[in-house]
Amino acid sequence: MTAHQKVERATGRRRKHQDDPLVWLDSRRLRAAMEVGGWTVTPLASRMTALRGTGEENPQTVHHLSRGDGRKRCRRSRRALLARVLKVAEDWLAGEEPAPPSPGDLPVGPELMASPKASLAIGRLLDKCRAAVIRDLEREPRAQKSGAFLRPEGEAYYAVMLSVGHLLSAPRWRGRLLVGESVNPKTDLQALAANRVPALTPEHEAAAIGLATAWEFILEPWLTGDAALDYQRFRALAKLLNPSVGTILPDNMPAPGAGPTAHTSPYVYIDWPRDDAIPVDSAEPTARGGTRRGRARVKKPRKRGSR
Repeated sequence: MTAHQKVERATGRRRKHQDDPLVWLDSRRLRAAMEVGGWTVTPLASRMTALRGTGEENPQTVHHLSRGDGRKRCRRSRRALLARVLKVAEDWLAGEEPAPPSPGDLPVGPELMASPKASLAIGRLLDKCRAAVIRDLEREPRAQKSGAFLRPEGEAYYAVMLSVGHLLSAPRWRGRLLVGESVNPKTDLQALAANRVPALTPEHEAAAIGLATAWEFILEPWLTGDAALDYQRFRALAKLLNPSVGTILPDNMPAPGAGPTAHTSPYVYIDWPRDDAIPVDSAEPTARGGTRRGRARVKKPRKRGSR
């Protein structure tokens, strides 16, 4: 091969990939998506070849991309095909994090940070719940409230998604059902505060994936729009795992003449009247098996002009 032919070959190769640049791909997340979807290298490469239409996908390339724990470079079209076949977001496959995070991410931060497989299962459920809550809010008449820090629809969305996250946290279930178990392990909190990935045992990872899968199955009729969610009961269930749900009062003034909110409306989280906002006589379990009792008063809105 002459020098001129070598230059022409190199130039043609650069021209071929000019519109298909190299991008990042996270090997751990690719491997997790393959495991969750039940894919092996050869069938995955064959499916990519069928979708591409031109050119054959080399299984060795897919195998190389799925090995190791770091990030590798691949062609943008290949990453897009992988995301399409595996039914995951391309940004997630690249190793990027959602910004800003969903309120539902907060109670399951350790699981999302430490395990790509748990992150995939939990993230998929949170995405579906997010779409369902927004759909239900759009069906409601736009709330007109005054004095709220957040817009009413934003306040309702935040409260509902936070409840979803609590239901996906295995440590919170342990903390509420067992005596002596911590709701939030200190090691996880310290790791999160130091921006370190907390340790996650295989059993904890399996529990997180199982909870996400179970709740996705339970809520499927609501997620697909074939059934309505009883937000009042959903709020009561979340209150068992996070007692603060029952102590947070609506951040708005009651609308004049407004009646009780329908139990199938997301606004049931934030609307008055809220007779169950704080229990008159609450009993919290202690580490020694006893109870800690205390009386709390329901805060009522002040009239205008009063001090």
